[in-house]
Amino acid sequence: MTPTQRWAWLVGSFAVLAVLFRSVPQLDLAVASLFHDELGFSPGRKGLNGIFYWIGDIGAELLFVALTLAMFGAILRLGRLGAWRMRLVFLWLALFVGPGLVVNLVLKEHIDRPRPSQLVEFGGEQQFVAAFDWSETGQRGHSFVSGHAAFAFYLMAIGWIDARRRRRWMFAALGFGAAMGLSRMDGGQHFLSDVVFAFYVVYACTFASWWLTQRFVPADPPG
Repeated sequence: MTPTQRWAWLVGSFAVLAVLFRSVPQLDLAVASLFHDELGFSPGRKGLNGIFYWIGDIGAELLFVALTLAMFGAILRLGRLGAWRMRLVFLWLALFVGPGLVVNLVLKEHIDRPRPSQLVEFGGEQQFVAAFDWSETGQRGHSFVSGHAAFAFYLMAIGWIDARRRRRWMFAALGFGAAMGLSRMDGGQHFLSDVVFAFYVVYACTFASWWLTQRFVPADPPG
């Protein structure tokens, strides 16, 4: 698949899914109801869900710190890190811009979409807000998009620096993101659309980070 074909597929699938979730908002509620029973949603921070939660929370913070230290070490040409300068800058930038800035500091903070567990349909007090309904609803929540799923999808970034295995890394990211998303849906913290569109946000931010890195950061020295 050529880059043009890949982008056509991504943009086309995004448009189709956006129209679907906006036109048939009941789809999100129907899927959420599959994870809800008379006892409510499963605990989001216990058992297997808890493991996924801490991976996406503490794990993301630890990775960011590690990448920050490694990146500065590469910029200062400390040891073998100097040979990874451009790649480490890219990995840091993709994590900061995608899951960090765009997802957690922009979308989740400025789109007031209640989580499934907050809805009256599932024992909460707030009204359902459809995906891409950004009107002033008076509802409060941080559901759109899933930050944990976004961190899991970030695994795709490795494919940009390992072009020979890019497809494998993409499938790994999709699998990890799906598992993380299912865990968050099981705990009543996110809708299906929150997980689906986290992928598109991360892909776009990863691509933009790669373009910026290629344009403004010198290539890695040989060796």
